[in-house]
Amino acid sequence: MILPSLVPWVMNSNYWEISQQRIIPIKIFWPEVSTRWVAVADAKYLGSLELSDSSIFESEDLPEEYLPANFNVEENVYAGYAMINQDLSDKFSILVGIRLEHTKIDSKGNEIIFNEDGDYEGTSSIKDSNSYTNFLPGIHLKYDIRDNTILRFAWTNTLARPNYVDLVPFREINNEDEEIFLGNSGLDPTTSSNFDLMAEHYLESIGVSVRRFVLQKYQGFYLYISV
Repeated sequence: MILPSLVPWVMNSNYWEISQQRIIPIKIFWPEVSTRWVAVADAKYLGSLELSDSSIFESEDLPEEYLPANFNVEENVYAGYAMINQDLSDKFSILVGIRLEHTKIDSKGNEIIFNEDGDYEGTSSIKDSNSYTNFLPGIHLKYDIRDNTILRFAWTNTLARPNYVDLVPFREINNEDEEIFLGNSGLDPTTSSNFDLMAEHYLESIGVSVRRFVLQKYQGFYLYISV
């Protein structure tokens, strides 16, 4: 049950404090996972606040808290694809294709520096770029054992690019603890080679029965999946 109310409460950094300075609309409710009543400020009231009003709020610029999360990454992918599909016999066919992708990345982040006392000292902008090219060939084989039974084999190559936040050339230098935290704008994508063998049998009353065997290789690591 939610009980809307207008009471003279103001927000303190750690708790709600009764005061006569300002009336804040709040909502009081009992969450299912809680053992006590909870009071929160009304959402419309919070949205109407003027954060630059110095009579209500005290402002302080803390660039070390928001600059590490400020970044810009521009990624351009140029790709082309070619494919050939050929019937080698009445039962056997082959499809061969290749995809070429060139990726260019320009990224911009910030360097944050803390002095020997652990206090914020300054910020500078960092720019970096990276590019890579991937050849992604694939072969698909199909063999009709009977009219209602098909055997398929596929070899494909795929990639997964890093998240944008992982490509930021961020750098935090803490002279007090003698630590440096770095981003890596030179990350390459994760590539995989996939081998797939599948048998299909079509039944008149049931539909399709599929059994598949998959073997994937991730940059030297093997993952076996059976479905």
